[in-house]
Amino acid sequence: MVAAVAIGFVVGAGWGIVARAWMRLISEHPEFSWSGTGYIVVAPALIGAVVALAHVAMARHWRAAMLLRVPAVLVHVLLGMGAGALLIPTIAFGSIAAARDRFGLALRLGLAVLVLALGIPIGIGDGSSAVGVGILAAGVVVVVVLVSGWRTRVVLASLAILVALGVSVSVLVAEIPLVRGALGALLFLPLVAVPTLSAASVLRPRRHRPTEPASS
Repeated sequence: MVAAVAIGFVVGAGWGIVARAWMRLISEHPEFSWSGTGYIVVAPALIGAVVALAHVAMARHWRAAMLLRVPAVLVHVLLGMGAGALLIPTIAFGSIAAARDRFGLALRLGLAVLVLALGIPIGIGDGSSAVGVGILAAGVVVVVVLVSGWRTRVVLASLAILVALGVSVSVLVAEIPLVRGALGALLFLPLVAVPTLSAASVLRPRRHRPTEPASS
């Protein structure tokens, strides 16, 4: 267990270092601070440790496995501080789409609320522009589809991919050298895929081992 948690911590810290380098790559005015860099490295390291502990609990079929899976999912919210907020929609929608193939009404309603919570501020922020109106209209359509339960997994995966591609495009057209912009746009996709798959790994329904028939 200690080894698994240590490995998770190191892997998470490694991801944080790569993320910090990516942020510097795409920044128009690169700045360095020990507090910011420390958070970007330590937060994913803690996430990696918690996720690793949850996997150990699931592999050993501990009774507390379910209690550990909840914080192992929620701890990914730590990545949403500051510019990391761009990661949250893809992590949230993508991890659920990757982990689940059945979606109850309660989950679909919760996801619909999440879509509204994320979409309305963006739409209002763009005022009456075509982009803002388009985002609000798309949000309403997605909410209706989620509540109806029609192809929920496809809808969630599409949302996750579209948001990730949107971030990549915004990096590509940013006022930075073209080479840096292109590299930053390409690197964002694998960068966000790692925490998305991490959250999905603990969201997957627990598979019970088949009980062996008693020997006569």
